[in-house]
Amino acid sequence: VSGTSDLGADVKTTGNQTYTGNTTISADITLTGGAQLTFGGTVNSSSTDSASDTDNLSTVFTETEFDGAVGSNYGLGVISITGALDLDAVITNATSLSVSTTSNLAANVTTSGTQTYTGAVTLSGGDRTLQGSTIDFGNTLTGTGSHDLTITGALDLDGAATSIVDLSVSTTSNLAANVTTSGTQTYTGAVTTDGSRTLQGTTVNFGNTVTGTTAASDDLTITGILDLDGAITDINDLSVSSTSNLGANVTTTGTQTYTGAVTLSGAARTLTTTGDAVTFASTIDGAQDLTVDTTNSGGSSAATVQFGGVVGGTTPVGAIIITGNLDLNADILQSDNTAGATSVAVSGTSDLGADVKTTGNQTYTGAVTLSANNTLTTTSNGN
Repeated sequence: VSGTSDLGADVKTTGNQTYTGNTTISADITLTGGAQLTFGGTVNSSSTDSASDTDNLSTVFTETEFDGAVGSNYGLGVISITGALDLDAVITNATSLSVSTTSNLAANVTTSGTQTYTGAVTLSGGDRTLQGSTIDFGNTLTGTGSHDLTITGALDLDGAATSIVDLSVSTTSNLAANVTTSGTQTYTGAVTTDGSRTLQGTTVNFGNTVTGTTAASDDLTITGILDLDGAITDINDLSVSSTSNLGANVTTTGTQTYTGAVTLSGAARTLTTTGDAVTFASTIDGAQDLTVDTTNSGGSSAATVQFGGVVGGTTPVGAIIITGNLDLNADILQSDNTAGATSVAVSGTSDLGADVKTTGNQTYTGAVTLSANNTLTTTSNGN
C-alpha cells in the first residue's frame, strides 16, 4: 500500500506486506505473511479509541520492521511479534511488547507493561532507553560498544550483556547472566543473582540489597570498583578486583577478597563468612567499626582474616573485631604515626608482621606469632 492504511481486520498473505504510509490499527488484528512486514510510516490506534481500549497488533512474519513512530498519537495495546523485530523508530506508547526471535533496537521503547525479547537483542544507533514494568532479555544483549542502556523499570536478564558503555536500572534486577560494560553499572533497586555472576565495568554500584539464589554455590565477581549501598547476602565467594566502598554489610558462605583499597562508609560494618577467609590485599580506611566474623556467629570453625595493606593510614577506623584468626602484614597506623584504629580484638590466633597503634585496648585471645620486629602501642589508657 503506497498511501495510508486503516486496518480493522486481519490480513494473511503468502508473501510480504508493505504499508508505506501512516497506518491506523482500528481493531485487534493479526497480520500474517512471508519474509517481511514493513510499516513505512507511523502506526497508531484509532483516534476513536479511549486510553483503556487500545488496539492490539500481532504479526507473524520472518521480520517485522517499523520505520515510523509507534503509538505517538494514540497508543497501541499488546504488540506481539512472531519472528524478528527491526525497530528503526520509537515505540512511545503501548501496553506491552513481545518478540519471539531476534530484535534490532535502533530506537527507544516505552510500554506500560512488560517487554519480552526472547531472541538475541542488538542495540544500534545510539543510547537506548527501554521503559516498562519489566524488561526481559531471554538471550544475549549486545550494544554498539559506544552507547548507554537505561532500563526504566525492572530488569530480568537471562543472556549475557556486552558492548555497552553505561548500564542503569531504575528498579529491581534479576541477573541470570554476566554483564560487561566499558563504563558504570548502576543497579538502583534490589538485585538477585542467579548462578555465579561476573559484573565487569569501571564501577558497579548497588543501591539496594544483593541476594544470591543458591548461597552454597553462587559466586559474585566484580571486575572493577565496587560501590555497595545495600547488604550482600546468600553469596558463596565474593571477589573485587579494584577498590571497594563498603556502605553496607556483606555475608557470604565462602571467601571474601578485596584486592583494591577498601573504604568503610555509613555505619559500623560487619563482614561475615561461614568458615572461610577474608582477604584485604590493600589499605582499609574509614571512621567506622569493622567486625569480621569468619564463624557465622559461631556456627563454623574460624578462618583467617588477612590485612595486606595499611589499616587506618588515611582515616583511622573504629574498633576492629575479628572472630577468627588474624594475619597482619601491614601496619594499623596512620601516616602521621598516630593510632590507626580505636581498638583491636582477635578471638583466634594472630600472626603479627607489622606494628599496631590504637587509642584503646588490644586483645589477642589465641596464640600470637611475631613474624617481624613489632611495636604494639595504645595511646589512651589501653591494654
